[in-house]
Amino acid sequence: MVAKRAVWFERFADRRVVDLIFIDEFGANTKMQRTHGRAAPGERVVASVPHSHYKTISTIAVLSTKGVIASASFDGGTTAAKFVDFVTENLIPVLRTGQVVVLDNLAAHNDRRVDELIEAVGCEVMRLPPYAGF
Repeated sequence: MVAKRAVWFERFADRRVVDLIFIDEFGANTKMQRTHGRAAPGERVVASVPHSHYKTISTIAVLSTKGVIASASFDGGTTAAKFVDFVTENLIPVLRTGQVVVLDNLAAHNDRRVDELIEAVGCEVMRLPPYAGF
């Protein structure tokens, strides 16, 4: 694993920091609940949890040295089709030739259409090594 990380970092040796674009996503689900809470001494923590109306919201964000340059939120988890739509509608318009788009190894990122779309505008795709822990 250490060798894979070293090789991965070597690929950045000739790149300018301003050319790096990072994409990541996160989700929230209404089933998520705290198992602990804080209350005044002697008081009980009382909170409600939604039941049977579960909903997942996913957000994808694109980060550069200028900050977040594109983002989108949608219902449900990130699928390959949703990610391809995000790349087409949100990422491609903000890319410029020569940039490097860094992705993690989420299955939705591995659709060949993602690479084709990004490379078609003159950019390179780099995926983090498995279990990178960055």
